[in-house]
Amino acid sequence: MRIDVWGALRVSRHDGLIGPRDFPGAKPKQLLEILVAERGHTVSKSRLADLLWTGELPRNYLATLESYISVMRQTIEPGVRAKDSVVMTERGGYRLDDGQTTLDIEEFDQLVHAAAGLQPVAALECLTAALALVRGPVLEDEPFSDWAEQLRSTYGQKQVQVLIDAGRLSLMSGEAGAALTLAEQAVSL
Repeated sequence: MRIDVWGALRVSRHDGLIGPRDFPGAKPKQLLEILVAERGHTVSKSRLADLLWTGELPRNYLATLESYISVMRQTIEPGVRAKDSVVMTERGGYRLDDGQTTLDIEEFDQLVHAAAGLQPVAALECLTAALALVRGPVLEDEPFSDWAEQLRSTYGQKQVQVLIDAGRLSLMSGEAGAALTLAEQAVSL
């Protein structure tokens, strides 16, 4: 399963694409986005509740949270049993199974990292491929969530740096027009 968070959330399954409006409510979608933001780590139920409900928690928040997890799982993997889901139940929390998911932000990071040891032309190709993943600000469909802002800010800074690096490499390769375009994009961000 592929999960893209550059721009609005997008989940690619074997049978099609799921967008933010395909989730039955905001909370199941936000749970998936939080698990992506915390990729590779188990997120405790209490932390998930704190992130989902700023302020006062619902009376029986654990049951409500578990219900939202179930709805989210059925949205992204209809008919799949919880024990087989990409959303793994861990002791006291949940995490994404990174063996069953591909994340656009991880692919972006891998391409940027790979560019570091390459010759200018090959490095520019990697950075260009990384920039091609960008569809808008990370988690743009969550403009007011603090947990999303943290990830958005981190990747916004990374995007600017990649634009600068790609512009420098374009200039070194004699592509002044491309360098100028990349520099303008970096400045606008």
